[in-house]
Amino acid sequence: MSCKFEYKGKEYTEKELDAVLARDPEFIKMMQDVMPQKEKNLGLDDKYEKEDLVVFQEKVKYLSKKLNAETILDDKVENSMLLGSKDPRTIEAGRPVIVINPNKIFKTTAIHEFGHIFIDLASVGEGQKRFQEAVLELTGTELYNQVKAAYPELNEEMFNKELVTTAIGSMGAGIWENELSGNKFKQFLAWLTNKVKSMLGIEQSAVESLTRELLDNKVRTDIILESLSEQKQMEVELSKEKEDEIFEDYENIVKTIDSVYAEAMARVVNVHTLTERNYKRDKNSGKKKKAFDKIDEVKKALDKFDEVDRVKGLMEYVKWSRSYVGKLESKIIAEKFNEDGEISNELLVTLSSWNSMFDILEDISSMLEKEKKDAPASKEKGDSIMTLGLINRFQKQINNVISDKDKIDTMLLDLKRDSYIKLMSKNDIKIRQKYRKKFEDMYHERNPGVNDDDSKDKRDFVTSMLTRYKDRIEEEIVSDYEAKAANSSSDLKTFFATFSSEKQLKSDEIQTASSLIDGIDFKVDRFGMRTTNEFDANNKAYIGDKGDTWKMKEKYKNLFEETDNGYYLTTRYKPEFLERYEEVSRKAYNKDLAAEAYGEIKLSKDNKYMSPITGEMERLDLGYGQEIKIKGDMVHYSIPREGVLVEEPPISISEAIGRSEVAEWKRKNTTTRKTKLGEDNTTIYHIIPNKEWESEKYRNLTTTETETLGFLTSKIKEANEDTGSVQSLIRSPFGEKDFGEIYGINEGKIEFKDDFIRLPSIVKSDAQMISEGAFKQLAKHKFKNVYNIEKDEFDVGERGRNIKNTLKVLTDVANKEKNTIPVNFRAKLKKSEQSLDLHTIILANSIQAKNYKEKKAAEAQLLVMVDVMNQRYNAKYTGAQNLKNIHASFPDKEISVMKAKDDIPNDSRKLMSMIENRIYGIKNKDAGEVAGMNIQKLTKSWLGYSGSLALVGNVYNSAVNLSVGSVTNWMEAVAGEHYTVSDLKKAGVTYWKDAKGMMGDFGSTVQTSRTNMFLNFWNVFGSREYANGSFGETTRLQTLMKKDSLRPIAKAGEHMMQAKAMYAMMHNTKVFDKDNNYIDKNGNIVATRKEAASIDEMISFKTEDGNVQMTLDPAVASTTFSPDGGTADEMLLEMRNKIKGVLAILHGQYDADLQAAAQREWWGKMMFFLRKWLESGLRRRYRGIGTIKTPSEEMREVDKFYSRDLKAHQEGYYVTAIKFARKLAKSLKTFEYRAAKAQYGKLSAHEKANMRRLASEIAMITILYLSYAIAGGDDDDENLITRYVLRRTIAELSYFFDPIEAGKILSSPTASAGTAGTLLKFLRQLPKFNEDYKQGDHKGESKLQIKGEKLIPLWSARHRDIEESLKWLNNSY
Repeated sequence: MSCKFEYKGKEYTEKELDAVLARDPEFIKMMQDVMPQKEKNLGLDDKYEKEDLVVFQEKVKYLSKKLNAETILDDKVENSMLLGSKDPRTIEAGRPVIVINPNKIFKTTAIHEFGHIFIDLASVGEGQKRFQEAVLELTGTELYNQVKAAYPELNEEMFNKELVTTAIGSMGAGIWENELSGNKFKQFLAWLTNKVKSMLGIEQSAVESLTRELLDNKVRTDIILESLSEQKQMEVELSKEKEDEIFEDYENIVKTIDSVYAEAMARVVNVHTLTERNYKRDKNSGKKKKAFDKIDEVKKALDKFDEVDRVKGLMEYVKWSRSYVGKLESKIIAEKFNEDGEISNELLVTLSSWNSMFDILEDISSMLEKEKKDAPASKEKGDSIMTLGLINRFQKQINNVISDKDKIDTMLLDLKRDSYIKLMSKNDIKIRQKYRKKFEDMYHERNPGVNDDDSKDKRDFVTSMLTRYKDRIEEEIVSDYEAKAANSSSDLKTFFATFSSEKQLKSDEIQTASSLIDGIDFKVDRFGMRTTNEFDANNKAYIGDKGDTWKMKEKYKNLFEETDNGYYLTTRYKPEFLERYEEVSRKAYNKDLAAEAYGEIKLSKDNKYMSPITGEMERLDLGYGQEIKIKGDMVHYSIPREGVLVEEPPISISEAIGRSEVAEWKRKNTTTRKTKLGEDNTTIYHIIPNKEWESEKYRNLTTTETETLGFLTSKIKEANEDTGSVQSLIRSPFGEKDFGEIYGINEGKIEFKDDFIRLPSIVKSDAQMISEGAFKQLAKHKFKNVYNIEKDEFDVGERGRNIKNTLKVLTDVANKEKNTIPVNFRAKLKKSEQSLDLHTIILANSIQAKNYKEKKAAEAQLLVMVDVMNQRYNAKYTGAQNLKNIHASFPDKEISVMKAKDDIPNDSRKLMSMIENRIYGIKNKDAGEVAGMNIQKLTKSWLGYSGSLALVGNVYNSAVNLSVGSVTNWMEAVAGEHYTVSDLKKAGVTYWKDAKGMMGDFGSTVQTSRTNMFLNFWNVFGSREYANGSFGETTRLQTLMKKDSLRPIAKAGEHMMQAKAMYAMMHNTKVFDKDNNYIDKNGNIVATRKEAASIDEMISFKTEDGNVQMTLDPAVASTTFSPDGGTADEMLLEMRNKIKGVLAILHGQYDADLQAAAQREWWGKMMFFLRKWLESGLRRRYRGIGTIKTPSEEMREVDKFYSRDLKAHQEGYYVTAIKFARKLAKSLKTFEYRAAKAQYGKLSAHEKANMRRLASEIAMITILYLSYAIAGGDDDDENLITRYVLRRTIAELSYFFDPIEAGKILSSPTASAGTAGTLLKFLRQLPKFNEDYKQGDHKGESKLQIKGEKLIPLWSARHRDIEESLKWLNNSY
């Protein structure tokens, strides 16, 4: 006979009832509300009630059926426990032993202790995944915190076991009572609950699954003692903290509470702001609403206790911290166990920032520690001081949170190290090159006399060996960086970290990071050149139809709209529509503005008011058709969220009227048009402004104007996608939700098709101001630009911007200053300042947006690298000689060669400086102001003026630069390491063949000659020439008016030197196909290097629809410089970096992206001004001087410098020569003449090149001295310019080894100091303005006039005395 159940007055069988309940919406809704809460009820409840011994014995008997354990009652033990596997009693029994205190038997005890046996077995092998899921499920719960407090001594493994076991004990006690105790009614409820779970698709939690497996006796019977933990595991009675006792009303613990409280408040406010922003973006998200409500509650508590009781406010902060740290740990564990098991770098950075928010807890704990000595043992009535007991309990809670926070820091650091190892291993070059060299040497030993350059057999052998030992090589690389992730073998010297370019520093991390950013810049540069040509083609098509003009306002008059607040691209509707809507909205959603605008308006009893918009009585309307309630002077209302009405925070009546006015404005100014589109016949509601808002300009556009406007609009939208709409120029007045409220639309899709687009905020050029006749504005602009940062300048730290509404410091949730990748050209300009050169400013916006996108993608990875470097141990001492000296001085002592992690290492500081410079675009570090003038801008202006004074019109200086540069190029050619004499000769031929094209580029906005396109793609000059032009400067005269064009000889000379060296390096780089065969420019296989094509012959600049792109012939699989091949982009990047690297060594580092940390400071700019060549010249000759006594074969890797860009170790050629001379002298001293001769043969290719560099330098100086003598020497009055150029070239080459020549160069005043002296002389002459010269070249001329002319660029060149300069060079000390 089947059992019958009654439900709603009817009887059903079990099967029938199952079907009825599954279809009953009321029952399903009720259970959906109840079940999730029931599932998570893992708190203590009444599970720690004492249990009858008989019931306890029943449980033991039941559980022992499968888990064969011996149970001992012993009232002498403090707590019940499972003995460890090594305990003598366990060994003697030959099975698990549980010891029970009969006076402490709770409902949980039996299941808890047997649960320990079960979990010891379930936490390994196949069960490990479920065990981890249970840990994840419990992390951050109330039970987690209770167990944490009760078992502070446990390590992570044992804590996790205790946590899950405690949960099983608690849940198991409930299951036993409800399902296994014999109570029929409770069994029915259990059956019903399981049925409902099945119907609703609610899966068992991991904890419940494990609990039921234990209670259902579905466990293994082959208990193995070795599987048990060695540690004893006991049940400790958990107790809920009586928070009311701890978090009571106390005041004025210590004076320091003010600062601690303020910091806590700042952090909560930062989190509140971020959470509120996320919630407002997606108000339908219940999860975001819950997060916002929680932090809002904490903020309100802190606000409440700010003036009344800050101690209690801090307690509220601690309570919130405790719950949030648990959530962070849960998030990390969840991410670790997701499908790919990886956590993104972006998430790692975010989690670290959030976790560091709780650093202040240590300050609170320290503050309490100081209070202990004065705290009373008990609290007197009315006394507001915390008692010692309460301080201890409060501090215990804080320290528990700190412990959890530190655990998260450790977890995050491990994950960051994994990311670091992966990045560094993937980008390693040094170890792979080491093996390549090893296999090449192996081949030479087996095949002596084979021509290196032409041997395909050698290339194939090396390739096969690299493939064969690939796994071993990768293992070594990973192992190397695993070690470096925890311990650094060396740190940078402070001097070099400050005054050297990143490319010249001995740090794998810095060079790798630099290369990564190079790749980003290369990608952006290629995009920039391609896009520039695209804009140029569109501009030419536009002016071809419209005609050209200097006046941008006339040129683009129909393509932009002007309002009182600024300029917009022309769109279908007037931008006043947007601005009027935003004005109405601002008043509605700002409490103060709403009170000012609507505070005098009264509501009638039926909630009507006189509308300023319609001029009629309107009913108060907050959208959604919901009824509102007025309580006092506040309006209460609810909004639908996820199908449920949720009450919003009340607002004032004036705010409610403001929001109702927004709705009225929308109704009055817009209409809807309904259409159906798509295969699914989706309903589309188009929101259309009324006819009065239609733009007359848009309606009257010509075909060409329409096409150009479409092009410019599309580019703004593409840029907006690149920036992820951060600080977007595109503005839409409202979204779908706004109109859904007003028009009652709750289905289909709502669209407002026509956005409004503001122009990028770029200041007019000087030429534009002149064309408009704005001479007064130009003068004012030029004057202010001397000391004030322009609104469209973005290379100074945020605090250095003296601009209204931008003087702010961004902070993260931990209240630490935060840098961000800039979205440029977003400042608010005056209308008179705004450039209307649309093609130029929108091109600039496109390039900066691409820059933002690419650098944003790399930001987190670089910050993770910084953090790993910050938290590893660093060597105190580097260099073999240093270590020898240390151990010689302390022979009997163990020397610590590592410094504490607390010290931020120099390599980490340098990397952060790089990130600020190249990722965040802060080229100039903020130095503050003096007398309202920005120090960095003053320095820049002064150096710019000094440079113009010293160089503009100075043909002698230009000739010297050309001479020294040409000599340096030839010396490098003789060395033959990066290019040969033959390569340099060919480069000269290639360069002059392109002379016509280069002349055509002179003064042009877009450069199209092959040479200039190479220079731009490689970014040789570091100035991104492609982005410096202006489509508004339509004539060569306008372009040539720029300052850079006022030094034609110097510019042409530098162009020629750099371009020839560039071509020489490209000529020297030959190409291979996929089978390691040399190929010619047609892709045909050739036998020798000489016949093979060079990389420049395989590069083309394809032009399609105005779109120019550098392309490497697909037949090229590898090159002599990139023998491992890779993608075309990777090989081109390696070529780019080699060219830039060699040119920086030869002629100095002038690329602002690669400047030294000191050059970001105002004082560093002064030091390096016009002397950047000195640093590179010294390194080229003296690099490695500290190891001069150490033979090359004895040098450690840490003592060598490896250039990633050049793929080789580098050493100064003076250092190589001295080392060789020492070896040679030693051989000659012992009369080992054959050994002496063999010494040169033992030198590496780089060392031999260095010896040739030294020989060529000596030869060049000798030739220059002979030429100088032939030209007349010191005494001849003829050939003055020739003799000066020769003598100055000798001085600059001799500077590096001749102290006298060095003294002359260093004692000559810098350009900036010389300018200061000239200015001072002029100022001293002012009081004697009528004096004339009595003798000399200027006899009879005004002294004031002559000294004044020396302060005017170009004019000053008239007063340079080349003869006096030559005499000064010839004077010896």
